[in-house]
Amino acid sequence: MSDYKYLVCGLSENEPFKAKYNFCETLQDAFKICVDNVIEHFGFYRNMEDDILSKGKLNFLKSTNDGMNFSYTEGKETYYNSILELDPTPTKKTHLLVWYHCYRGVNFDIHMEGSKVTCRDKMYKEAKRSYEEYEGTDWNESETQISFHDSHEWRCWDIVEIP
Repeated sequence: MSDYKYLVCGLSENEPFKAKYNFCETLQDAFKICVDNVIEHFGFYRNMEDDILSKGKLNFLKSTNDGMNFSYTEGKETYYNSILELDPTPTKKTHLLVWYHCYRGVNFDIHMEGSKVTCRDKMYKEAKRSYEEYEGTDWNESETQISFHDSHEWRCWDIVEIP
């Protein structure tokens, strides 16, 4: 899987279907991408990096996955970033299947590495099983994403191409 060691996943709770994914080689680069995601999402000026970091506005959240989770709140909107460590084993896999949920927080998890076709098959099976288990509504499906709402939150699966 190239030389990438981390996947940064970014998402606004107000746009639960528009997760943003970036691959990077170092943890330092991953932290910078988290700040850049916040700046880009809220339309801040580029020179606000120091302000965001120095005033403690980028909050570290308890992680429920194998990564690090951060949030930034401006007004009534919160933007979330998760840094997930990638499997360091060399592989010829081309895609990741990433699952996440969104309600009063966001958690991301990598469910598999594989070809686009194998990720698509697993995405459909997982989403269908989960949809039935949680009595989901509002099923949305595209070639690279399935999402639905259960009684509490949005559940989403994205197929992400590894650069």
